[in-house]
Amino acid sequence: MTTGYARILDTLCRKTFKDSAIAWFITDLQGTIRYWGGSLSRLNLPEPGSDTQICDLLVFLEGMIPVADDELEFSFIELPSGVCVDACIYRQESSLDIIIWDSSRKQSHLRPTLQVVNEMSLLIEKKEKLLADLDAVSVSDTKTDMKNGQAPPGFLGEFFAALNVAVLEMDDQGRFFLFSQPPPWLDSLPQAERLRSGSPLEEDCFSFLGNFIQEAKTRWDQGQKQTFGSGLWIEEDHRGEELLFEASALAVQGRRLLIISKDACLPDEKQAIIQKGRDLALHYDNERKSGRQLRSLNDILEIRVRERTRELESVNQQLSIELRERKRAETERTQALEQLRQSQKMEAIGTLAGGVAHDFNNILSGIIGYTELSIVESGENEKLDKILGAAYRARNLVQQILTFSHQDAREREPVMLSRVVNEVVGLAMASLPADVGIDSDLNSNAYILADSTQIHQVVMNLCTNAWQAMAENGGMLSVGLQERELDEKRHLLLTIKDTGPGIPADLMDRIFDPYFTTKEEGNGLGLSVVQGIVRKSDGYIEVDTAQGKGTEFRVIFPVWDLRNQSKL
Repeated sequence: MTTGYARILDTLCRKTFKDSAIAWFITDLQGTIRYWGGSLSRLNLPEPGSDTQICDLLVFLEGMIPVADDELEFSFIELPSGVCVDACIYRQESSLDIIIWDSSRKQSHLRPTLQVVNEMSLLIEKKEKLLADLDAVSVSDTKTDMKNGQAPPGFLGEFFAALNVAVLEMDDQGRFFLFSQPPPWLDSLPQAERLRSGSPLEEDCFSFLGNFIQEAKTRWDQGQKQTFGSGLWIEEDHRGEELLFEASALAVQGRRLLIISKDACLPDEKQAIIQKGRDLALHYDNERKSGRQLRSLNDILEIRVRERTRELESVNQQLSIELRERKRAETERTQALEQLRQSQKMEAIGTLAGGVAHDFNNILSGIIGYTELSIVESGENEKLDKILGAAYRARNLVQQILTFSHQDAREREPVMLSRVVNEVVGLAMASLPADVGIDSDLNSNAYILADSTQIHQVVMNLCTNAWQAMAENGGMLSVGLQERELDEKRHLLLTIKDTGPGIPADLMDRIFDPYFTTKEEGNGLGLSVVQGIVRKSDGYIEVDTAQGKGTEFRVIFPVWDLRNQSKL
């Protein structure tokens, strides 16, 4: 983590949250604060020290560090300083990004709403306890009891009688029956006789309840179970006396009830009631508008918080992608520089080796020529034969040096690779130790474009290295040849595998370097020459080794189509 990343995070937070009180922290995976910023003073937070733990500053994170999830969100967290905040945590590869901001404004909007919800829950709970006995009373039992002039059994009958209210229950056909023993004031109504008889009543039987009953039916048909009231109204009885009524509708456990209450309406109270009704209606309308505004503001606040959070997540994701791309580009640049240095080194060595080899080859030509003349003039001579043999070996070494330095220009021609491999396997079988076996599996007679002598040298060098690796403990030398489809083109895959001790990992990067060898009698040019010949033949070579299990060399050549012979 660098200070550059911290500056980027600080800029993003300031642009995203603008004037809001916000603080951000960057910690290691164990929660030690490394960088921080924002307006800590506005959140009543102290400035952290060099080794401060985030749990000491934000106590609600105690026990949650280290974080297992990629991201966490918190709402309405009250800090010890009394400030209420929201928080987000994002886990990176080696750090934690923690952002907190003041949520007191959102809390001030939601707290009254939560209080109202709690109060309504308590009221509903009390009402459900009072109506718990409704399951013990059915509509048919109610009609039978009313015909006999009796109240329904249980608590509800006594309860409604004590409240001096009239209760009607609606059946499945939308008709109403008297539910409990009616109050005395029921006799003052024109519908009293019909109510006491137990006959069903339609909503138009009560002119003052018609609209309210119709509204109750509509709500019940829609499946609503909330309790609602009709409000107060004044009605005259058959004697002309004005009565004050109020009705409530509720649906509980399958029952649909209308509860009607009555009070006397004195003349001096009539106008006050009407005015109070108007005031209540106006107040209710204002409260309803305020409630809608509060819900709208709360919804807007939640939407803004979610949008800002998504923006921050998007920017953080883009930043992570950019950091990964930079790391990948740096890795590729390092590899390219290493390849360039290796190429320059090999070019310099090749140039030097080529110049020395040419001069040395001229000297050897004179030695070999004069030695052969001396043998012709003097006859058989053991010492001259040894000189001539050493000169021939020196000439072969020079030839390898020239091949390595790419100054041995030879014309390429179609070569049946399986034929060359068979020749080398035959020669190897005659010279292998008794405890080293050989197994060949050649499954292609395809051609490659190369110099046959150089390809013979490639196969012989690789086979020689393989059986020499098994000289101490013996083993099996496996030679394989098969066709492969690579990049929609035919290729030949030559594999030479041994069961020796394998190549040490610290030497793998040097095995193709010229003059590098681990053998006492080696010259270090074998694999360098092999790699040079393979590349000149448009192929490439791969190595796979394991300690104690052996080494496998894979040489891949493009197949040459004999129909292209005319193009050579």
